[in-house]
Amino acid sequence: MDREEVRQRIRELLRRGELPRQRQSRTWGGPGAGLPCRGCGEIVGSDDVEIEVQFLTEAGFITRRFHTLCFALWELERTPE
Repeated sequence: MDREEVRQRIRELLRRGELPRQRQSRTWGGPGAGLPCRGCGEIVGSDDVEIEVQFLTEAGFITRRFHTLCFALWELERTPE
C-alpha cells in the first residue's frame, strides 16, 4: 500500500470512528509484535518499528498499533487544520 492509499484508509477509519481523533494517553515504540497496523492493516513485523498508543476510555485503556509512517499519517489526519 502506498502513502496516499494509507492516508485515504486512515481518513475513512477516522470518518467511521474506527480510529480515535483524541490525543493518546501513552505512546511508545519498539520492535513489531507481528500484529496488524491500525493504519494500513498490514502486519508490523519484528524487523519493523511499531508505535503503540493507548487511549483512556470509559471502559478502560484501548491500544492501537501502527507502523511509524502510518502513525505519522494518523497524527496529521486526526488533528484539525
